[in-house]
Amino acid sequence: MVVTPAAGVFLATTAVAAVVIVWLLIDRSRCATQAARNAAMLRAVPDLMFLQTRDGVYLDFHAFDTSVLLAPPEVFLGKNMRDVLPRHVLDIVEPMFDQLSKSDGPVVGEYPMEIAGETRFYEVRLFNHDDKVLTLVRDATERTRMAAALRASEERYALATMAGRAGVRLGRAPHAAHRYRDRARRRRRAEAPVHSPPTWKPHSTHVPRRSRPPTG
Repeated sequence: MVVTPAAGVFLATTAVAAVVIVWLLIDRSRCATQAARNAAMLRAVPDLMFLQTRDGVYLDFHAFDTSVLLAPPEVFLGKNMRDVLPRHVLDIVEPMFDQLSKSDGPVVGEYPMEIAGETRFYEVRLFNHDDKVLTLVRDATERTRMAAALRASEERYALATMAGRAGVRLGRAPHAAHRYRDRARRRRRAEAPVHSPPTWKPHSTHVPRRSRPPTG
């Protein structure tokens, strides 16, 4: 078969197009695989993730369980955190945004939240992400409670140790008083002047004369 120049150009162009299509399909497959892998990794992360602007506007989020969100996505997406977060949480998070803008991060904080009549504690971490802020929120209630219980146990142990030492000192006090009195008594004896024994002279054996009878 004779291949004309035009046919050769067509075949070459077709081959190049086929290679490009195969490459695009492979790349799309790789992208799909990478996207599926990333999605699986995100699903395995229990933390709440929020993508925000530097000013605090919520752009996107990830939640393992949407029931733990403070508000539904349609309420906070596109809104500024100043319009969504409670005042006591905003007082903690807002200075963290200011600190992150002056450093490489991350910036870490913690805040309490009343949920279903129970006080829970959350750790928040801020990361620089290009010109945006990536916010990670983790439930740290159990860790905070364990740390508080450990501190309370250490304080009780310290108080018990101090009380035990005081009791030992009090129990030894009478014996110490006796020892002090004995030492003082021995000291007084040692410091007392030593008197030489008295010298006794024997009495003279003087026998009185018998009176003579009167004469005359």
